Amino acid sequence: IATDPAAPIQARSSMEFTYRDSLARPLQVDFKQNGDASLKKMVINGVQAVPNYQKEHIIIDSRQLQQGLNHIEFEFQPGEDALNRREEYMYTLFVPDRARTAMPCFDQPDLKAIFKLTLHIDSSWQAIANGALLDSSVSGSRKTLHCAPSDSLSTYLFAFAAGKFKVAKGLIAGRNA
Repeated sequence: IATDPAAPIQARSSMEFTYRDSLARPLQVDFKQNGDASLKKMVINGVQAVPNYQKEHIIIDSRQLQQGLNHIEFEFQPGEDALNRREEYMYTLFVPDRARTAMPCFDQPDLKAIFKLTLHIDSSWQAIANGALLDSSVSGSRKTLHCAPSDSLSTYLFAFAAGKFKVAKGLIAGRNA
């Protein structure tokens, strides 16, 4: 994430899921391409695939899937409908169904996932997410943050914020905060 709100964000994501369908129906992954949002690359179970994009969905032919564990990787430019960017900060707001504007996902409240976030931000920025910070490293003017996996969440509850924040620490009800 660049500090300049006009600079595009380049993102990668991957999803792993167990496919238990009949393998006769295609799989729909939600992604609303609008404005700058666009899917650049998709790899399904190690094989690069040409995206079949239809009406806010990436349609994946059942022949590209396998019974059991599947892995899909995406390279994309997120749309910014649900990414609230300013010069000194950015935060997500994915309710009620806006996660699909920022990333390929299953954007349905009855489906839950565990999210594992890595952020690349300006070294002067701080960030917080659903998963606790595991580690961070600085290289030049950039900082990379690795977050622990979140609890099992619907996409509308997945969130992060990054910016020129001050970190405050203390005790609340006898616990570190």
